[in-house]
Amino acid sequence: MDRKIRVLVVDDSPVKRKILDHILSSDKDIEVIDFAKNAEETLKSISKQRPDLITMDINIPGGINGFELTKLIMSRNPIPILVISAIRNEENKQEVSKAIMKSGALFFIDSPPGPWNVNFDKASKNIIRHVKLLSDPGKLRKRKTDIPVPDELPYNKKQKKKLILIGISTGGPALLQTIVSKLPEDFKTPIIIAQHISYGFDKLLQKQLDKVSRIPIKVIGKREPIIEGTVYLAPASKITEVMHNELVVIDPPKNFSGHLPSVAALFASVISHYGNNIVAIIMSGMGNDGVEQLKMLKDSGAVTIAQDEKTSIVYGMPKEAAKINAATYIMDPGMISDYLIKFDKEK
Repeated sequence: MDRKIRVLVVDDSPVKRKILDHILSSDKDIEVIDFAKNAEETLKSISKQRPDLITMDINIPGGINGFELTKLIMSRNPIPILVISAIRNEENKQEVSKAIMKSGALFFIDSPPGPWNVNFDKASKNIIRHVKLLSDPGKLRKRKTDIPVPDELPYNKKQKKKLILIGISTGGPALLQTIVSKLPEDFKTPIIIAQHISYGFDKLLQKQLDKVSRIPIKVIGKREPIIEGTVYLAPASKITEVMHNELVVIDPPKNFSGHLPSVAALFASVISHYGNNIVAIIMSGMGNDGVEQLKMLKDSGAVTIAQDEKTSIVYGMPKEAAKINAATYIMDPGMISDYLIKFDKEK
């Protein structure tokens, strides 16, 4: 890296500021350039220091909280913002969900534990990884893929039963709103979504999507049949698989190290049951969860789609899909909606 990522830490807690400083400064590519305890200090620091990224706490003093401050910053001079705050109750969860969807913050991470905690190293690596990915979204979108966007949207006609699968991570809630909001009320093909999400946020995501959707949005129970005209959300911290015409939710193995819900497990489970009449989609997110399985689906005759570079908050999973030629097509969220409607209407 040519120069360090310059980070402004916004938090009123001296202890948390010290912990975040310790975590971020431990990486040679990151520099904490300033701290701010409230909105006034934050805006002054932005003007003077011009940070590459801001870590934002929700509960800051001075009459304006982290959500409102994020909106203000994004309206004046957009800077990547990573919300790092503790989730202590349902009210906080609701606020964080709305912040991600509406304020302009790119992602949310729970506050790290203290250095004495067994999970400290894992939490630290997660924060550093997100700071590096989100510090300059423009850099994540410079590479172009040679996979064309089709002039006409083909659809598979070989099987009667249809299924749509979506794997998505960072930036998912807002992108899913864009897709779901365009689906008509007579949309029949079941949609199963594996959105990387923390415990407790699956139901909040369901509520957010339900506000814009004309068809039912449902968090999957332990075992249930797949019903037409329903959007299913894989539950947090679990693995969801398709078995014949049912959805089954299981606990991950003790040695499981992937993201949850697992896109890879969901995609892999459908190949033998639904044949080639599947549309499988990889969207914004870091890493490569589900990419190899997307390629397997493509090779089995399914239509596979990766989100385009321009509209991906983090061009990670879609980029990896493009690298191994796992995507039949590259599309933005609007095109994906149009394609799904055509796919659904085809007899």
